[in-house]
Formats: sequence, C-alpha cells, structure tokens
Amino acid sequence: METHLAAGVFVLLVSGLAAWGLVRRYASATEPAEVLGLFRIGYGVVLFCELAQVPFVRALYPFPVPAAFLAAWLVAVAALTAGFHTRLAAVVNYACTVVAVHHTPLLYHADYLFLLMNLLVVVAPVGRRLSWDARRRGPQFPAEVSRFWSRFLALAGIGFMYAESAMWKWTDPMWTAGLGVWKPASVPQVVWADTSAFLNRRPLMLGLGYLVLAFETAFVVLMWFPRLRLLVCALGVGFHLGIAVVFPLPWFGLLMCAFYLLLLPRWAVAAVARRLRGGAVPPTTGGGLAGGWRRWALTGFVTILLAAQLSLMAGNPLVRRLADKAGRAEAWDAFHSGCFTPVVGWSRTLAGITPHAVFGAALFENKPWLVTVEYRAADGTVVPLPVCRASGLAHPLNSGRVNTTWAFVHSPHVGSEPFARVLEQVTANWAERHGYGTEDARFVVKAKYVERAPDRWERNFLRRQLARPWLEIGSAQWRDGRFSCVIELPPVPDTRERH
Repeated sequence: METHLAAGVFVLLVSGLAAWGLVRRYASATEPAEVLGLFRIGYGVVLFCELAQVPFVRALYPFPVPAAFLAAWLVAVAALTAGFHTRLAAVVNYACTVVAVHHTPLLYHADYLFLLMNLLVVVAPVGRRLSWDARRRGPQFPAEVSRFWSRFLALAGIGFMYAESAMWKWTDPMWTAGLGVWKPASVPQVVWADTSAFLNRRPLMLGLGYLVLAFETAFVVLMWFPRLRLLVCALGVGFHLGIAVVFPLPWFGLLMCAFYLLLLPRWAVAAVARRLRGGAVPPTTGGGLAGGWRRWALTGFVTILLAAQLSLMAGNPLVRRLADKAGRAEAWDAFHSGCFTPVVGWSRTLAGITPHAVFGAALFENKPWLVTVEYRAADGTVVPLPVCRASGLAHPLNSGRVNTTWAFVHSPHVGSEPFARVLEQVTANWAERHGYGTEDARFVVKAKYVERAPDRWERNFLRRQLARPWLEIGSAQWRDGRFSCVIELPPVPDTRERH
C-alpha cells in the first residue's frame, strides 16, 4: 500500500509540475489560429473517411453499428470539420467515440488515437479560424491562439504514442536488430503492396529500421525546437505515408500526417495565414490562455492526462527490465498491480491512453497460413470474398480494423472451433448481402503456407511467399439455414526452405 501511494504521489507531482510549466510557458505566446483550423480540417476529413468506410467493413464481417447512430456521428464529424457549431459538434463526436469504442467488436489501435484527440478537440479552440463559426462571428473571434494548443495536441497525438511505442521497441529484438521496417513489410498477411524493389536493398531497410526507432525515441525532445520542425515533419509524414502505401492501414497513416500539421514551421504558418486572410489583419488580442480558474482547470486537465501517460509508461516491460536490474522488481510489480492496471483501465476507456505494442516481433509468430475464402456457385462460378487478391496481397476492402482482425485474430486459428464460428458469421453475412442466402451456399477455404519471417534480412522473402500455390484446405456449406464446415490443414514444414 505504501508503494502504491508513493508511486501515485510521485507520478502526480511530476505530471503537475510538467503541466504547470507547459501552461505557464505558453500562456501568452500566440500564433495564427489558422494552424488549429488546418489541423481541424485535415483531422476531420480523415475521421470522416474512417467512419464512412464502416459499410465496407460489412463486406466481410457483420458489423452491428446502427445506421442512425453512424449517420448522426458522421453529421457531427462533418460539422466539426466545417467548424459549424464547433464545440457542440466536438462534444457529440467525443460521446459517439466513447460509445463506439466500448461496444465495437472490431477495434484497432487507431481507434484509441481518435478517442484521445476527440477528447482534446472538445477543449481546444479549433474553430477560431477557417470555420463557419468564424464567418458568423467575424471579428469577435481573435485571430491568434496560444501556442500551448498546437504543442500539447502534437504531444498527445504523436508524442504519447511514439514514446510508449519506442519503449516496447527497445525490448524487441526485431527492432534492435534493425528489422522493424523490413520484417512487417515482408509478411503477406499484412501488406497490400509488393515493395520487394525496396525490401531487397539491405542497407536501406536496416537504415530505415534504426531511423524509425531513433526518431520515435527522440521525438518528444525534437518537437520543441523550432529550427528542427521542418525536418521532424518531413520524416514523420514520410514514415506515415509509407505506412499508408505499404500496409492496409491508410487512415491510420493519414491520421498521423494530420497531426503533423500542428508542427508546421512558423514561417509556413505565417505564410498560410497571410494568404488565407487576403491581406486583412483581424484583431490579435485575446489569443492567449484565459487566466483565473480556467487556467487552473486546464492545468488540472493536462495533469490528469500526463499522469495517465506516465503511469502507462512506468508499467512498460522496459521499466520492468530496468527495475529488475536495479533489484526493485517487487516494487515495480506492486506499482503495476496497484496503479498501472486501474489507471490504464479508465484512461483507455475515456481518453484512449493505452499500450501501443504494435508491429512487434511476437505479432508475426505462429501464423504459418495465409487464409482466404471463395464462394462456389452450382454452375462453377467462383467469387472470392474480399480477403486477398490472387497474389495473396490484402484486398483493398481488407484494410484497417478488418485486416488486423482477420490477419492477427482469426486466421491464426484456422482449423479450430473458434475459426469455424467466425467462418459461419462471415459466410452468412456475405451470402445474405449478395443475395445468395443461406438456403444453399457453398464456400471453399484456401490457404498459402507462409514461412516464419526470419531474424535476419533475406532477399526476395516476400516474393517467395507470394509465389507459393493456394491449397484448398476445406469447405463450408449452408443448407436450409444450417452451417457446416470441414477444414484439414496440411502439416507445417519443420524447417524453412533455403534459397
């Protein structure tokens, strides 16, 4: 109990001092409000597209999102993007996000980034420029905002994830060996582009792997130096555009690019502001942070978020390893059970602060089969379900939450009872949506064997996997509304082939 209390007090003290320093430093420092307006528009467009693709999720999985709820959410996001009654739209958007994250069965890591940012745009003055609210109120809205907002939104949207993710990566042999870019991009289950022309360049792949690790580790320091902003933005946007192109995670990649709008260099922000204002110079007063109880309330809000993030990072395995070396493993275990677990529980639900152990080596272990499904009509017509293309690369509709669920949650259990239940849901959903019904429908399950991604760089590893033949490993049948399936996996080779 004493350990829990001491750890909690220490985290709150450090968080409070950091929040107070951040608010105090930028209380009166201002910048053109267009920077938040640009971010609001870019972020809103990405969020709208993420929500608008929900009907495409239903192309494979039954996704029980009420149409009225989704429509209301899309309206709120559209209003937020346009800056129409911005604060009300932000509140509705955040409430919808909390409900969806709590009830949605197909979650992926971007959902928590959306949840955190949707909370922050409720309190940030993102509607002061480039919005319908600004047009309606005219000069009542100041043309400047405190620099605190762009800095803190960037810290929360990018820095929180990078810092905690980097801690996971430093304990991962895949990343410390420089394979953190090459290995995930070489696994056919999770890519929709064959980039072997780049994957086959060993210095490039190892260099990018180490660069990503170094960049994520150093970001929370680099972001505070104005002279480095252009370099930081170029690297960050380049990395995440690469994710959007190579992996079936387009809206996650573009979401992170939208966050980098908050870190545009000052000269770029000033140039944009001058052009958008058309030579007119609106009033510049009133752009700083409000004083009195509002500033104390903001400091308290930031303290809570920082404390949740620090608690999350203190519970990271890297800290556990360091505590073990220092002979403080028992104290860490006490903190983990007494502070980390309860704090992460509520912070994940309300603020999206959660571990980001994504694309680690363990994610690609014990997944020897690339699985797809085809509908076979009585006349011999074959209709592939939107899982894979003929080559084995992910289908365009198999992206985001669909891809992470199929590749990492369901496909690894092919041949088991849990996979049979998933196959029942997927085939029934597809058959009903395409007018075939469940009275008489036959499906074939096919698979490709995928070698375990090696612990060292290899040339043409992805192309070898894509060149393997598809094997029919089973079938699924709907007859008179009843489902049955038989799947027989061939034995997995004991050793990898050498080429």
